[in-house]
Amino acid sequence: MAFGKDDGNKNRLQGTLSQRAAYARKQDSGRREGGGGKGKQYWMDNFHPSETPDTIRCIYGEYPVQEIDESSGDLMESTLPYFPIIEHYHGGLKKGALCSAGPYHMNKLKRSPCEGCDMFWQDYEERAQKSRELGQKVQNPKRISKSNKFVLTILDPGDFFETEQLDRTGQVKLNAQGKPWMNWRKLRYPNDPAAVGRQIKQGMVQPWSLNRTHFDLLQAYSDSNIGMCCSGCGTWGHAMSPMLQTLSYNCQNCRTKVIDMKTSTLAPNQIKEIINHPVQCQSCGTRNFVEEVIHCPSCQQKGTTAKRASLWDVDIQVQITKSIDDPNKQTLIINGYTAPMAISPQFVDIAKPLDLPAIFKPTPIEEQRLLWGIAQTQAAPHAQPYSRP
Repeated sequence: MAFGKDDGNKNRLQGTLSQRAAYARKQDSGRREGGGGKGKQYWMDNFHPSETPDTIRCIYGEYPVQEIDESSGDLMESTLPYFPIIEHYHGGLKKGALCSAGPYHMNKLKRSPCEGCDMFWQDYEERAQKSRELGQKVQNPKRISKSNKFVLTILDPGDFFETEQLDRTGQVKLNAQGKPWMNWRKLRYPNDPAAVGRQIKQGMVQPWSLNRTHFDLLQAYSDSNIGMCCSGCGTWGHAMSPMLQTLSYNCQNCRTKVIDMKTSTLAPNQIKEIINHPVQCQSCGTRNFVEEVIHCPSCQQKGTTAKRASLWDVDIQVQITKSIDDPNKQTLIINGYTAPMAISPQFVDIAKPLDLPAIFKPTPIEEQRLLWGIAQTQAAPHAQPYSRP
């Protein structure tokens, strides 16, 4: 399956990163069910920003997901330019796995089996019971976490060298024959002794898994900064000097104006609420996100078509900073971005969206039990509803 742009895919919700992210946040995006296999782990060869700035390019994809329609509660097929996942991490065992509960992961009556979810809700209910009995909030038990994450495909044009894979504990990962698994590590400085005698290549496409805080930051930065540029003419803009003017928001199917900015009396927050949800067009009946119609003075002069730039049109420079008090707490910093431009011809052949649904497929139940030491007879039932305090 290809994960590039699919302009003919009109039966699915189509929207900007901002629209799709806002909608997914409210109705809790799920993803396709699938089996997981052993071998290379989903968290290996991922991009991790360092404390030294990295210049990267986010690669647009069309990833199939199943989402819950907020109007009916039913599942619907959709596509996203990123891939949403849920990760369970056992703090005591220091081992993680991908949730297998599916899009109904918050509904224990409907969700698919998942040992991580079983432990998460068992602990939640036990904490709630203890809190009620003691009259104060209780922090434990809390064996396992449940975290929403969002995976992008990125191109890092730096140099990489091949070296042994390390597991989460820093030990060399061996295959069944006792030989080390290999991966590619970024060359941070030219004379790194770890790269001596190693194979080196330039440019690598990797998954970038972001937590909710970092993903929201990236999306907001794209809206308020990158979105001020025009990818139609390649003109750079920023929040204090935007290149584009919004004329209207139209139905994607029949182009009927849903909001005319010349005559609208809606407040900015009301407009935002409308454009971040699928709208039923009163003219043609199509339900989808509205499409922005914009004006660009530069495009008008050059005879090009105005188009608001997005995360997929520019190179960005990112890095992380670590908290002095807690080294595990990291803050994502976006230092800047280029004008909208094509990907360097040097990397066009490799700058393709990764098969993220295959890389980040749900961890099978049996593998979850092995990871967390759960015996078959101890497996919890999956059809009992949980109750909130």
